[in-house]
Amino acid sequence: MSKKFLKVFLIVVGAIILLIAIGSIGAAIKVSNSDAYEFAKKEILKSKKVEERIGKIKDFSLMPQGVLKKKEAQIEIDVYGENGKANIILKLEKNSKDEWEVLNFYFKELK
Repeated sequence: MSKKFLKVFLIVVGAIILLIAIGSIGAAIKVSNSDAYEFAKKEILKSKKVEERIGKIKDFSLMPQGVLKKKEAQIEIDVYGENGKANIILKLEKNSKDEWEVLNFYFKELK
């Protein structure tokens, strides 16, 4: 391989990695600024089952993931408790009063 080809290849790969990183960060910011995310965090904080499994909640991950639509959402958050951590996925839907409700609450304890 020539040095010119290698240089161009590394620039292209670097640009692709940068675009993926920017997209991921942008998506996390969009999710974390949504009313669905705020609702999901409140539901997690209220959950006795979460507290029983990982202890009192200390923090949430900085990079939540999710799918946001007008009337439905899926929020995925890593939650850190006093005794462990968990990955929690909430499927939400807006009711007739335009308020979020939990359809499904998935909990997976992390090592």
